[in-house]
Amino acid sequence: MSEKVQADTPEQAEFRAYCREWLENNKPGPAPPYKSKSMPGQKSSAYNDYQIAWQKKCYEGGLVGCDFPTKYGGGGRTDCQKIANQELGRAGSPQFPNDTALRMGAFTILEHGSEYLKERFIPKMLSCEEMWCQGFSEPNAGSDVANQETFAEKQGDNWVINGQKVWTSNGDWADWMILVTRTDRSHKHKGLTYFVNPIKENLGKTVEVRPLIKITGECGFCEVFFKDMVIPDKY
Repeated sequence: MSEKVQADTPEQAEFRAYCREWLENNKPGPAPPYKSKSMPGQKSSAYNDYQIAWQKKCYEGGLVGCDFPTKYGGGGRTDCQKIANQELGRAGSPQFPNDTALRMGAFTILEHGSEYLKERFIPKMLSCEEMWCQGFSEPNAGSDVANQETFAEKQGDNWVINGQKVWTSNGDWADWMILVTRTDRSHKHKGLTYFVNPIKENLGKTVEVRPLIKITGECGFCEVFFKDMVIPDKY
């Protein structure tokens, strides 16, 4: 038995027509080569810039962050992001590079973050002004998030991070990471804390990112190492 397709609301129908017209009038140019010549297997800077520019243009056109409150840079619509996503797919849109931020980071901050975090991060997540990656998986904690070993120790107004993450998509391009660490060794599940982690500004100091080359010769993931990395408590 086929699933019944729910009809668009008047707002959604109007927005769908807008999306189709906007996409017809704002077709992206041809993509540059994906692979980097200087770093075999890795995404080229030109391709990364192409993706960022396209997400930014779609954001400015109102097709990204549609349902987020306007005070946090969103469109203030109701249940319209799925309409934009459907029309982007129909038009064969290039992939947005900030997928981690759009699908996980922004929603988590909206639901659980402080007012400072919402105002500081959500608009730049939506516009791709800042790129994000995900720091959940570890060598001994893939699907088993509660098996985390990366540890964050509270020291005054800061947290000091030590450990390793792996299978980190866009780790080599990210400005920020959504990071889960252990903060209490006495409780496996309740002893976990979620941070927003300024990974890029600490590269080469307390953070090391190593690309992982797949059997295809491409770099789809990275491993990330933290050694006495300091994160302010407000994050």
